Amino acid sequence: MKYIIKGTDLLYNGEHYPEGSEVELSDKEAKKLSSMLEPVKEEPKKGGSK
Repeated sequence: MKYIIKGTDLLYNGEHYPEGSEVELSDKEAKKLSSMLEPVKEEPKKGGSK
């Protein structure tokens, strides 16, 4: 799932993510960092065949 970093920068797995960045994490990883993350609400995909 994708998350937005909030309230601080994040150094994770040797990568620097500034506040406001989007990062993809597993549920297990996100649970450890939940106070610094906000889930990204994905827009439903539009389209289809006519």
